[in-house]
Amino acid sequence: MPPFLRLGLGFLLGSLCYALPAQDIGSFKGKRPFDLSGGVSLNAATFNSSLPGVGNRPFTWTVSGSPTVSLWGITIPFSFVYSEQDRSFRQPFNRLGASPRWKWLTLHAGHRNVNFSKYTLGGWQFLGGGFETTGKLRLGAVYGQFMRPVDVSVLDTFDRQSAIPSFDRRGYAFKLGVGTYRNYWDFVFFRASDDTLSVASVEGRRAGLPQDNVAAGAKANFTFFKIVTFDLDAGASALTRNRFADTIRIGTDYPASLVRYFHPNVSTQLRFAGDAGLALRLRIFQARISYTLIQQDYATLGVYNFSADVERILFTPSATLWKGKAQVQVTTGFQRNNTLGNLQRQSVNRNLGFNLMLRPNAHFNANVNYYNFQNNLQRNPGYPVDQLDSLLNFRQATQTGGANLSYRSGTKDRSHLFGLNISGNLYGENNAETGTRKNNLALTPALNWRFDNRPAGWQLGSTASSGFIETAQGKIIRWTAGINGTKRWLKDRYSVSCNSGITQTQLPGGSGGGLGWYVRTRGHVKVQKTHTLALSLNLTDAPRLQGGRVTAFNANLTYNYTLGSLFKAKSNTGSTPPLPSGKNQRL
Repeated sequence: MPPFLRLGLGFLLGSLCYALPAQDIGSFKGKRPFDLSGGVSLNAATFNSSLPGVGNRPFTWTVSGSPTVSLWGITIPFSFVYSEQDRSFRQPFNRLGASPRWKWLTLHAGHRNVNFSKYTLGGWQFLGGGFETTGKLRLGAVYGQFMRPVDVSVLDTFDRQSAIPSFDRRGYAFKLGVGTYRNYWDFVFFRASDDTLSVASVEGRRAGLPQDNVAAGAKANFTFFKIVTFDLDAGASALTRNRFADTIRIGTDYPASLVRYFHPNVSTQLRFAGDAGLALRLRIFQARISYTLIQQDYATLGVYNFSADVERILFTPSATLWKGKAQVQVTTGFQRNNTLGNLQRQSVNRNLGFNLMLRPNAHFNANVNYYNFQNNLQRNPGYPVDQLDSLLNFRQATQTGGANLSYRSGTKDRSHLFGLNISGNLYGENNAETGTRKNNLALTPALNWRFDNRPAGWQLGSTASSGFIETAQGKIIRWTAGINGTKRWLKDRYSVSCNSGITQTQLPGGSGGGLGWYVRTRGHVKVQKTHTLALSLNLTDAPRLQGGRVTAFNANLTYNYTLGSLFKAKSNTGSTPPLPSGKNQRL
């Protein structure tokens, strides 16, 4: 770990010696004893494809909702998802949880998604409970089940073949910090472990490998002079990937103080990760420099995945010019892997790019971007040279660019929008030792037109695009042309849209390709602002690159019910609100 990250983490630790949003509940005075609001969504879908190997589901359904219960003004939001897939062994789509909040205190119960730190507990959904506080004293603690046990011994033969066995995993985390929204520091501790006795072994298939994890992290954010901001997020994780592995002697690689919390063995790995940034924000100029280090194999049981083995430096200056009509941003950086220095080969990446946005008036808009990425794969100087290494010593360069131009004419009620989009990609590979070169070029221009007639409630558009891909095997050319239209009635309560087109694909050497077509349509009905029904149909028929054709069809029917509040203010009984003077009411 770099010295300044170690210093920042050590300073914060030495100073000590995302879920669904919660709701504020305020006071009880003048509140109803009970109220219910929220919504429910029902979805049914079907999919069929002639492509070999694609699993067709003739019918699937999902019921989801986000009801909110209010008790004397205390709002308790819930969420649930129920699907026909719950008939499977894991039941991954059944969730229920709530996070009520009262002043500075937030409670978590049920299935929650809490984010304490990016490198300790961040984003993993668990079943349990906990709390968080806001203010100058920032406290938080959670405990729950982080993985459900899946015992393949109780499954039938069919489910057992596709089941992913797992142990019962329990964990807890706490956060302690001080500060405000702009200036704070937090210390986070996370612990999770698998119960090795929670699942039996069937036919030699254990529930994977039981794991054990202890992680600690620190977060900080400080603002100076209202224009300079420093942020830090660092962590250390000791992960045991197999609790059945042989034990080691404590006091050699791990301190004896860990024994009460953790039991390392030969499969335990201690890794560090962190990122720090420094930003400057002025009226017309902004700049940020950041550093990230995630050591090889860094992982915790409180985060789903990491892009590990990365060391990266990024510098991003930007400026706003011409009274806000022009904005330019430049990105340049350096990245490498082999953070532990134990790989025989390592890659070094360099990138440079810019993005320019122009809007000189209300009619014209332009966006131009360019990005250059170079990857050098080279030998680690600490390893001897062999034939395999020489074949892998090469350089890759990728250049991408694009321009989006649009022009709008007409009035607010009736307008035309013309667009031109061009994107390109050039990939080159050069092996300095073997002398081989390879270049691939892709270019995609597209023209778009759209006409809006707001008083009549309809919209009409067309598009034409092409794609050119040049490879070592030859050229691939693809042409596409399509039209689309939308019609709305009664202030968007009813709408119908359709999009259809044709494609022509030409492959090198006449190995495949041909004419294809697609049709997509969607209908939408909204009743009394609470009931919404939508139906979409998609049909595609196109040639395959390997020869032959593929036809796919899918339909999706969705019903949404939104309940603003169970108890609404009622009008005077027997009275009818008068119509506005001189106007007729039309349903």
